[in-house]
Amino acid sequence: MVPQKHIGAGILPISQSAGRILLGRRNFGPEHTYPNCWGLFGGTYEQEDGQPKVTAKREFHEETKCDQSYMISDAPLYIQETNHNTYYTYVGIFKDEFEPHVAGEDKHSQEHLDFGWFTLEELCEMPDANIIPGLKECIFNKKDTIQRIIDYYCSNS
Repeated sequence: MVPQKHIGAGILPISQSAGRILLGRRNFGPEHTYPNCWGLFGGTYEQEDGQPKVTAKREFHEETKCDQSYMISDAPLYIQETNHNTYYTYVGIFKDEFEPHVAGEDKHSQEHLDFGWFTLEELCEMPDANIIPGLKECIFNKKDTIQRIIDYYCSNS
């Protein structure tokens, strides 16, 4: 029997006004993977989503409570494939930076402890131990594409 792959999706949010990228710092606990590492806001595909892009949008809203309108790429920027997982990373273009609602009264039940807006350069210089592995690969493999997106949207804002 071949095990079914786990499918996930998330958004790499870029602010037009500042050209920075939003990440969340993962919480601690047995139900949270990569604790204290920076990662995307995203999660698990559900059948009713119908496609990973819908998963990315749903999970982003669930984890940030962001109601700001934004553009999302038609196709994924990056697809990370492992033996057991496929993760789709889409680009989201937001007019301005915002403060996600990542922690409520019970911080232990939240997926993220904190958030931060980073330049692409800061993410490239971030130690491997501080960023989720798949995201680190995405940033390095798609660095030029991400920079072109930032240059285009920030110069035309």
